[in-house]
Amino acid sequence: MNTKWKNEILLNQFNIEPKTIFTEYCSEIGIHFQNKGFKYFKSRPRIEKQFGDFVICINFWSSRVNEINETVWMEILPSIKSKSLKKWIKKYGVGRNEFIFALRNKQLRNLSIFGHELKDFQCLMSKIETVLISQLEAFEIALRTPKDLIDKYGIENETTGIIPDNFLAYICMTNPGLADSAIEKFGKRIEKSRLLEYEKWKKASREQRL
Repeated sequence: MNTKWKNEILLNQFNIEPKTIFTEYCSEIGIHFQNKGFKYFKSRPRIEKQFGDFVICINFWSSRVNEINETVWMEILPSIKSKSLKKWIKKYGVGRNEFIFALRNKQLRNLSIFGHELKDFQCLMSKIETVLISQLEAFEIALRTPKDLIDKYGIENETTGIIPDNFLAYICMTNPGLADSAIEKFGKRIEKSRLLEYEKWKKASREQRL
């Protein structure tokens, strides 16, 4: 088992620009997860895995306040998006974008990767798999039974991870009969302008059925 980086930049990080370290670190993340069925995107670094219409996505952002030989900040942003939702929103105006779930985990949200040895990298990859990806996959499975999902996650706080206006748009697109139930559960967390768009969509849908 390897105990040291093969990547020369990550093996010797002193006097290396933080941006370079971040880029190389993300590339190693990509290599790691490509072996687990994910696709790595170098531009705007992220890994993605597709499940039908759903895509599990983990973005990796850095910071403008990095300091050479001091800090290389990494922000980890896990989410789920619907491939077909973006076009639907553009057509009907309900929701903002295709992201319907954003996992919140403070312990894995922001960390400095400067000076990470290979063992630190492996530990972080393990946490991403067992904590973040496992929860994202569980939510993706729950999306297959939307009524139960609305009941389970539809509480009036911001800790569930559901993005209310986009999730409502997804329900309108896939299960319009559950839209009123979603409004009842999430309505207080959606801007009035977005709710007005929902009412317009609802009225137009009703008229089409007449």
